[in-house]
Amino acid sequence: MSTVVYRHESSLSTVKNNVKHTVKSSLIDGAKGLSFSFLEKKGDKFYKVKAKQLEDGTFEVQEKKDEKEDKKTMKEADVMKMVKKDKNLKFVDDYVSKERKNYLKGGKKRKSSKKSSKRKSSKKSSKRKSSKKAKRASRKKTSKKSSKRKSSKKAKRASRKKTSKKSSKRKTSKRTSKKKASKKKASKKKASKKKASKKRGSRK
Repeated sequence: MSTVVYRHESSLSTVKNNVKHTVKSSLIDGAKGLSFSFLEKKGDKFYKVKAKQLEDGTFEVQEKKDEKEDKKTMKEADVMKMVKKDKNLKFVDDYVSKERKNYLKGGKKRKSSKKSSKRKSSKKSSKRKSSKKAKRASRKKTSKKSSKRKSSKKAKRASRKKTSKKSSKRKTSKRTSKKKASKKKASKKKASKKKASKKRGSRK
């Protein structure tokens, strides 16, 4: 996909009274920034201005008038002031003030777009971290629930064992009491038999 979102080129050449007059204008805007140029040549007169946006947002401006040439670095605000003062650069002013917002929001200030991308990445990382934390918390909760269930099962088992021991003790105690009672009955029967035999002996 092309990084250029807007391109304007114009060229006009005329000859009047054996004098050639050439006017050229160009404007390119995209992810790499804004650049424009204007050239006018009429007979021996020559004028050219060229501006290119750099990575830090400033502009490298080259201006040549006849044989004089000047090169400097300017801030965006200063470049826009220069554009508004020069009638030949009206096409640049019209694009920046009216149309540019419809084509590339991040092309004007690439620093802000970088910041927004960083913010988006930080938001994504924070969301990932929060989701990881939520997963860990849910795992801890499930582990706690499982441990509670295990402890409750253990308590139930222990209570069952206790109740089974108590019931076994009760059964054994009942059995021993029954045995004792039967022994007592047997001893009583034996004693009564002895007494009866003694009485019979005395009668004879």
